[in-house]
Amino acid sequence: MPTSPVIQKNKLAVEIYTSNLRIAGKCHLPIEAYRGRLTDLLNEMGYNFIPVTDAKIYDRDSNKLIKNQECIVIGKNFIEAVLPAE
Repeated sequence: MPTSPVIQKNKLAVEIYTSNLRIAGKCHLPIEAYRGRLTDLLNEMGYNFIPVTDAKIYDRDSNKLIKNQECIVIGKNFIEAVLPAE
């Protein structure tokens, strides 16, 4: 059975803010990205969504956990802010 090539990525813990959600999880940056910058992922042309793994989705106002999700994709048009998580 043929196998797919594996693309190596760096995982970066982030918090993503939309108008009504805060999403904490991991973005996957290409190893060849300049210093592994998050801006490289955000500014990448041709991709309108950002995949996030190990996501915890919170209500932004109450900070109440809504859901844990193994993987989600977030439309770039809905993102208000992205911060590296500590």
